Amino acid sequence: MSTLERLKRLEGLVQVFGSDRLLDTTINKLMKTKKQELVKRLSSIQYELKRLEQTYQINSNEFKDKYHAGLLGDDVDYIKWASLIDMEQRIRKQMRYLDDDS
Repeated sequence: MSTLERLKRLEGLVQVFGSDRLLDTTINKLMKTKKQELVKRLSSIQYELKRLEQTYQINSNEFKDKYHAGLLGDDVDYIKWASLIDMEQRIRKQMRYLDDDS
């Protein structure tokens, strides 16, 4: 059974029988742990981005614009840099999604 299938089964359980302290505590802890993992990954990516910015004396926003405009080559560092920027954006979206209390 996939993670999504297990989550849907739990959702059904809560809809039919209501939540309980064990489920609430477990889900809250899982979400907190996931947020901590995302913060750790984001920190690591930001460290790598700063290193690249210092090496090439350009900030990541300016790099991204030039890279997508085709003004830079296919250097391995550039490909890595673009990937790190994408990863940072995905992690930030995940964090915002987890922080959305609506």
